Amino acid sequence: MRLFRTKQVVVIGAITAAIGGILLFSGFAMGGAKNYITLDNGQVKTMSYEASSETKQLNKNVKNLVIRSNAAYVTVEVGKEFSVKSQLTNRTLQVHTDGDTASIFPSSVKGKVGMFFSFGSFKEDRLTVTVPSPQQLKSLELELNASDASVKGLDLSDLSGEVNATNLALDTVTAQSINFEKANGVDFLFSNLTLKDSGRIKMNAGHLEIENSQLPPLSVSGNASELTIRDNDEIKLPYKESTGNSVFTIDMNAAETVINN
Repeated sequence: MRLFRTKQVVVIGAITAAIGGILLFSGFAMGGAKNYITLDNGQVKTMSYEASSETKQLNKNVKNLVIRSNAAYVTVEVGKEFSVKSQLTNRTLQVHTDGDTASIFPSSVKGKVGMFFSFGSFKEDRLTVTVPSPQQLKSLELELNASDASVKGLDLSDLSGEVNATNLALDTVTAQSINFEKANGVDFLFSNLTLKDSGRIKMNAGHLEIENSQLPPLSVSGNASELTIRDNDEIKLPYKESTGNSVFTIDMNAAETVINN
């Protein structure tokens, strides 16, 4: 009799836990939140966070911008005001200004956070920087980890950075120089890019795609990496047809090739 009652308790407990789990996950799915499982003092706990938005104005005297991002989509584009808008979950937007240089980055994740999971849609963390015209910004430095990024419509003296596990798109950008000498697991897309002076890109397990761009000597080196060059949507690799005085110095897998166009 006692054994039977024990079995009843076990069965009822299992059913209750299953129903609770279904309700819990349904709530996560419908809420659009980011959910985490963490271990706190030996106990497994779940935490749920909603995204919050914030906008900060940037000093009009800033000429150099540094953006550091971990797991947040970064957009830098021309806009009406010099500002940064964030959409972050369990983090806050940080802007530090020193003279004519401003640094933008999300704060560290608050509290004890473990494995992330989601059953449904949630708002992706984002940083959106707008730069007004006429443009005062001279240099942009990107330090990105697992943070896809898009830079569009800017005219810069210098564009540089260190990027990891990222998709980086440059669209209709003009720059005197471009330097990404630490790029691990990165897919670059350069579209309608005008490079006036020089560029250097060092990739590991990456891909560089260039389309409809005007480039001076560009040094591209890579390990286990790929290069695609397009002109009017036609793939040209190696790049044979003349497009002016462009010269690509390509160093893929330590075998340097000079292509004169």
